[in-house]
Amino acid sequence: MQRNKTQMFRVKIFCPFNSSENCKETYEIITQSKEIEFYGENKKIYITADNDYTNAIIINTIMPELKIPKENVLGLAHLNPFNF
Repeated sequence: MQRNKTQMFRVKIFCPFNSSENCKETYEIITQSKEIEFYGENKKIYITADNDYTNAIIINTIMPELKIPKENVLGLAHLNPFNF
């Protein structure tokens, strides 16, 4: 499948040990997102905590009800950093 060069990706992160909003804020801090020219609400890539997402990242075993095609979902296994 070819992607439209102007397509925007609105990504929501689902995580069993943190909220989508906190995951978004953490990502923006550690990646210094303000310095990334293609990242932002009206730019090519944006992490959202709302239900306006086009893509999803699922961490561990959380099973959200998704309203997007499974081809737009990335699943990751990750240890809970709060269990150490």
